[in-house]
Amino acid sequence: MKANEETIRQLRKEQEELTNKAFEAQEQAEHSRNEVRRLEKKDIHLRAEIHSLNTNKSNKTCVFGQQAMQAHDFIRREFNSDDHINLPRGPIAKYISVPNPQYRDLIEHELTHSLRSFIVNSDEDRRKLRSIFERVYTTGHLPSIISSPFSDHVYDVSPYKVKKIENTSVLIDEIKCDDPIVMNFLIDWCRIETVLITESKETAEYLTSDSENVPPNLTRVLVPNLYLEYIPAPHYSMYSLNLLSARLLQVDINDRIRLLEKDTVDVKRSLLNAQIVFQKTNGLTINFKKEIKAKAPVIEQLSNENIKALEEIMEIEQYEYEELPEQDHLQKTMDSIRAKMSETERQHRLLLADLSEINEQKAQAEKQEAEERAKIIPIQENIESIEKEYLDIESKIRSLDTHYEANFVKLNKTIELHENFLKQKADVERDLKEARDKAQKRGDCCEIENTEQEIRDKICHYKAKIKQFENYNGSVEKVQQKLNQLRTKLQSQTENLQLAREAAKKLRISYHQRAQRYQRCRFHFFSMVDFQFQQALSLREFKSNVIIDHGANTMQIDVEPPSGNKTSNSKTLSGGERSFTTVSLLKGLWSTSDHPFYFLDEYDVFTDEINRSFITQILIDEGNDYQNRQFCFLTPQDTEVAASPLIKVHKYVNLICTSQLMNVYN
Repeated sequence: MKANEETIRQLRKEQEELTNKAFEAQEQAEHSRNEVRRLEKKDIHLRAEIHSLNTNKSNKTCVFGQQAMQAHDFIRREFNSDDHINLPRGPIAKYISVPNPQYRDLIEHELTHSLRSFIVNSDEDRRKLRSIFERVYTTGHLPSIISSPFSDHVYDVSPYKVKKIENTSVLIDEIKCDDPIVMNFLIDWCRIETVLITESKETAEYLTSDSENVPPNLTRVLVPNLYLEYIPAPHYSMYSLNLLSARLLQVDINDRIRLLEKDTVDVKRSLLNAQIVFQKTNGLTINFKKEIKAKAPVIEQLSNENIKALEEIMEIEQYEYEELPEQDHLQKTMDSIRAKMSETERQHRLLLADLSEINEQKAQAEKQEAEERAKIIPIQENIESIEKEYLDIESKIRSLDTHYEANFVKLNKTIELHENFLKQKADVERDLKEARDKAQKRGDCCEIENTEQEIRDKICHYKAKIKQFENYNGSVEKVQQKLNQLRTKLQSQTENLQLAREAAKKLRISYHQRAQRYQRCRFHFFSMVDFQFQQALSLREFKSNVIIDHGANTMQIDVEPPSGNKTSNSKTLSGGERSFTTVSLLKGLWSTSDHPFYFLDEYDVFTDEINRSFITQILIDEGNDYQNRQFCFLTPQDTEVAASPLIKVHKYVNLICTSQLMNVYN
């Protein structure tokens, strides 16, 4: 009976696991079925779009779908019937082109929510266009409709347009749109005049990370090659861009068809995989259900057997047995067993007491061991330090042995060379002695074949050899002493060389760091000069462009006065324009320098009264902005400047006596 109950529990557990697996497999099968249906619909949609593109290659609107072409025909027919001159503009992507193909994907990503939209001139046109869309777009979402008054000219965004700097371009300059209505919509809704595009991450971070470097009217900086988007300070942040291939802007119909055919192949491959997954999961679901169904009869059979066994047990328990002598015997046996159990429990308690005592002794021993280990730790640390010193000394000994072996080899060579010289000296002395003996035997004079000069040359030669050998009469101790001196000198020179190399390395690193800092500072300084210069010129609606050539150490300044005559030659400007440009440039240069005194003489010689007053007021405002600096301006006597606590005016009191000056402090 217990075996049956265990078997039933095991079978029910397996049945529950199979039920969970069947439920999971059914969910996967349902998901796979939905995926198959979605891919089949996508395949049908792609085939229909390919057929529509092949059929309507001459119609540029075909890239927006069959419904867009039908809507276009309805718009032409219904609006022309009412003599509407201003037809709705749409889809907007049809009016936009990108001259630079490098930025086509980026611009479509930036305008993606507006490319399928339509623009109407009034609410009446809006209602009429919406009724057309409701008839044509029976499935899917309706295109957006924007109401905006039509205009025949593009907005002048120059006061609100972000300034283009080096290595950047403005988004509005990369978009070509001949329709002023669509262009005005992009300006109003997308603010394309406030977005910069650059290929340099450093430039983007420089323009956005610090509020001082953010140009006016800048809202975003895009880095398409790195798929990044920067928001300028004070809300500085960086986001990633998900750029896809352009599908609406300047799309070639054949390229679009090839791309759709490629998507169709991918969809078919995914559809085949989804069908395989569906068949597999559906088969698993069926198999799990079969196994669950097969286990049900077995569980039922075992349950019936258990019920019958319980009935038999109940009948046996209800049966009354007669008292037999074996019962007394069993009672005695049970009493003896109980006595033995009591004795066993007593021994168990004694053993537990012994065990607790042993545990106390063990804890005490562990405590002593911990104390001994604590005493051993400083000893081990001393041993480690001694071992470390030993390793250092051993390393030094190995180094000395290495140098000693090399020097010992040199010493042996020197000794061998010395011995060779001594042998040669002995040979020469022996030859000389033999020659002398022969000469003494022959007498004072003898007949020879050599001339006197040859004999004298030989004598000088032998004397030189004798002197050379006499100079080499050094001992081994002297050679060893000289070797030690050379070794000491070599070690000191090696240490000096290592110090010199480390110093050179640090200097090289410092040089590179300073060079990079110089490049950044130079870029920052000239950017500030250009910015302040243009800010000052903009007070009189001047325009300028500063071109810096660091290689040639030159700076070209192109100035365009309000009259519109752009020039880089100051001689073509009038006297007032030239003076105003000069003062504006000085104001830009002063923004990057910090000196206590600034002097300016005769800046208004060639100006009229109006320009002189305007330039003088600019300089006075500069002095009020920087009160920690002292400015000194020399102007004609008739210049009218009001004195104040921050402004002191010095004038000649008597024009006849020009050598005397009096300070008037107001």
